[in-house]
Amino acid sequence: MKKLTILIFWLLPSLSFAQTITDTTHRQEEKKDWPSIVNQHINNIEQNGLDTAGLGKVMLNNMVYDIIFMHSDDSSAIKKGLEYMTILLKSNPEEDAWIDTYAGLLYKIGRKKEAITQQQKALTIAESQKADDRVKIYKENIQKMKKNIPTWR
Repeated sequence: MKKLTILIFWLLPSLSFAQTITDTTHRQEEKKDWPSIVNQHINNIEQNGLDTAGLGKVMLNNMVYDIIFMHSDDSSAIKKGLEYMTILLKSNPEEDAWIDTYAGLLYKIGRKKEAITQQQKALTIAESQKADDRVKIYKENIQKMKKNIPTWR
């Protein structure tokens, strides 16, 4: 997480702002203050806009997955994550990792049927790419979803 955070903020124009956010995030992570971390990242995007160019797309997906999906139960944060992923998927609807994140958010917010459909789509794409590691994860997620088991633990 530290390397990713540093890379994200290296790309931002204001180093002092980036350092402040990074330092605050690390202090919050140490305290396991995930609601504050989630809110901080969403507020940063709301103030500075989405970066959907180049690496920004990958970093946005990673933030939504690692921070919102894995660590938030707040429905408004999850809905915001869905909004971000919808924007990403419009630019590349065949990116299975992004579809996986989208499916996880749908499932977490209670939209199980849609989540399974999207997870199946991610699985089909991963299978076509012979990405065995992702195929295994997506199959496990589908089974968990069908059994109402959280996929974020």
